[in-house]
Amino acid sequence: MFLNALQGRPADRPAFLPLVNRLAAKLAGCSLQEMQSDAGLWTGGLTAAAKLLGADALAVAYDPTLTAEGLGAPIAWKNGLPRPAGPVETMAENPEKKGRLATALEVMRRLFAGDSSGRARVAMLTGPITSAAMLFGPDQAVGKARDIKAPMLRCVEAACETRPDLMLLMEGQGFAAGGITPHHRRIYATVRNVASYYNIPVGVFLRGYREEDLSGLRELGLDCLALGSSVAGGFPSLETARSVQSGGAAVLFSLDGEAPDKAADVAAQAAGAAQAAGSSLVLIMAEPDRSDFQIEKLRAAIEQIALIRV
Repeated sequence: MFLNALQGRPADRPAFLPLVNRLAAKLAGCSLQEMQSDAGLWTGGLTAAAKLLGADALAVAYDPTLTAEGLGAPIAWKNGLPRPAGPVETMAENPEKKGRLATALEVMRRLFAGDSSGRARVAMLTGPITSAAMLFGPDQAVGKARDIKAPMLRCVEAACETRPDLMLLMEGQGFAAGGITPHHRRIYATVRNVASYYNIPVGVFLRGYREEDLSGLRELGLDCLALGSSVAGGFPSLETARSVQSGGAAVLFSLDGEAPDKAADVAAQAAGAAQAAGSSLVLIMAEPDRSDFQIEKLRAAIEQIALIRV
């Protein structure tokens, strides 16, 4: 279902990709920090979340601090959540073998090799620009991305070796604020080259953008691009989500995890509009930043979403 939609092939309903961390930890019966330090707990929590949410694809490592921590950025835990805690002092030579990133890669190996559910497999890493922002500060992110190219590519290759169906790189606020530059194009071309060796498509999940930041995104030559919430906290229309896709790729359309009671109606409207435009549709719902999923409302919404037909 997910792969058919991603490749623009007809499907009788939208595919659904949830992006979760804290929900998985809750289902695993532990804190997020405990889960991300134990591959068994993490594997179990994500599996339970995928079942609960009726996911068509299972995403591993939806946490933008993992890659930066692997690269050497200090991380502080506050109110149960990880946060960057200052500039990097020493760049890690083998980030894929360090800390929670190493655990995430082990989870990918376990889930992607052993999952017989038929769900598609999505590996997530923080993108090079946002990783550089966490390491050196946002003002230096684009220029410094080249300095982390080699260790970043080690992370990309390690994730590719787990054989996902899609690699989705997370980028955040300021990613394209000055337009898509040669630095963007060069490092993303190299990422695509590494992934293409394994025959793995590459996309970006972008949050914290402004409308004026979106015009040049197609220049990256990605297989797909998903827009989460904007810098103002809103979510894009289907038309905006379509505008950043290339060729016959599916439209990756984000639903607001803070408003699960409205999600089914929004999804149905998007599915109708996508069908009218001749586009396949992937629905993404990311875990809310400020609160937990409202489980009962979420389950009710998912039951309705599962009934959508196009």
